[in-house]
Amino acid sequence: IELETITDVPSKPQAIETPNLRLILDHSQTSKDFARPDSYIKYCEPDWDDVVEYDADSDDEEFSLSSGVLLDHIEAVMDALEKESFRWQFQSVQETEEASVEDVPCCICQERDSQEGDLIVFCDGCNIPVHQSCYGIPQLPKGQWLCSICQDRTNGPKVDPTFSSFEELGAILPPLDDYGIEEFEEPVGSTPSQKNYTCRLCNRSGGAMKPTTSPSEWVHVLCALWIPNVSFVNQATLEPVHVPVQTFSTGRMALECVVCHLANGGCIQCKHRNCLVAFHPTCARVNKQHLAMQNVKSRVVFSAYCFE
Repeated sequence: IELETITDVPSKPQAIETPNLRLILDHSQTSKDFARPDSYIKYCEPDWDDVVEYDADSDDEEFSLSSGVLLDHIEAVMDALEKESFRWQFQSVQETEEASVEDVPCCICQERDSQEGDLIVFCDGCNIPVHQSCYGIPQLPKGQWLCSICQDRTNGPKVDPTFSSFEELGAILPPLDDYGIEEFEEPVGSTPSQKNYTCRLCNRSGGAMKPTTSPSEWVHVLCALWIPNVSFVNQATLEPVHVPVQTFSTGRMALECVVCHLANGGCIQCKHRNCLVAFHPTCARVNKQHLAMQNVKSRVVFSAYCFE
């Protein structure tokens, strides 16, 4: 039936079909084979996996004639494929809802909460989640956002550092395997890079990293915070990281990590009195040791403890 756009009434009333009614006087004809039970009638859904709901169309009929495949077989196969596709899509939606942004913690501070101006953002290159303040992102760029390593891989623009500084922040890395750079996929249009993105202080890769003042050297945010004398040149963008010469003093170079057994100058010692156990901050994080951040007289004090 054609309807007029404005009045929304039939443009041709004569085109409306006349309804046909049939009056049944003998009700016994409709209920001859049915007796109302005393109990409640419950409708049960059939097992649709055993029911072929797909109806073949003209294209299926042509394919059946040209290929010799029975039309019933085509309907059964198409029905199974459509139902499996629906189950897969439904499962994907459920998994996406379960792993929503609100449930994903920042890989630096491990907190799940976010607020306006300090959101948890995901790198469009390696998918690492970080708070804006934890990783030094004063303002989100329009379009995609890349972490410092992915920016360096693609030779993309850096975040404009001309913003006011954030408050001094602490950081705790998740297990490095959770957000490993090794799983990085080059974004579209990028140029593959052969650079070595290994932390200058702990010789580990992966996790939230920042460039240093030395060319082609990188460090973990965790290492930069827990190792004495290491600092951020720009407190707003938290980069580059300044690693002074005294960081690799003779005494610190002699410390051997109890986890990875390397002595490369990036170790710290247990904060407990009279305990001399040494370890890298990232090794302690992977080893699930206690890494503490405390506010003491308007400053943040970072400390770490061994299992003993």
